[in-house]
Amino acid sequence: MNYLYRGKQFYTYYTAKIYDEDWKFLSKYLNDEQLKIFLQLPLYEQRHSIDVAYSVLHMRPDASRELVIAALMHDIGKGNALTPLKKALAVLLDKFMHKLAVKLSKRWYFLYIYYNHPEIGGKLAKKIGLPGRSIYLIEHHNDRDPADEDVILLQNADGKN
Repeated sequence: MNYLYRGKQFYTYYTAKIYDEDWKFLSKYLNDEQLKIFLQLPLYEQRHSIDVAYSVLHMRPDASRELVIAALMHDIGKGNALTPLKKALAVLLDKFMHKLAVKLSKRWYFLYIYYNHPEIGGKLAKKIGLPGRSIYLIEHHNDRDPADEDVILLQNADGKN
């Protein structure tokens, strides 16, 4: 595990900001109802999702609108359930005690959200009228060994941020 990377993540959690150019970017891709859901995420998750979308466009400048929307909305299924410390604990448990973490996810809400936020996010995405392709990408952004090139790109962008 890269401790420098995790340290940077914690720093980013506590210093996250949304800038004017980010608001313009968001309004280009999300309608009012979608933006309302996006803004329910904690500020650090909003910043993360914006950075994932920017990374998608950096890696593939001609990325589809649906892929950029999925990048912005990929973590909406988390809501406010994963504080930075709970997310760190979930990552550690998953990495070092995966089977136990999966069992505990039936009892510990934050682990349930950690493992199931793509499915939860997909349901929410359907409810707010996201494009079908965006919904698919949200539902599958944590798949192991995906075959879909857009899912792979989304995972790479997510991993960089």
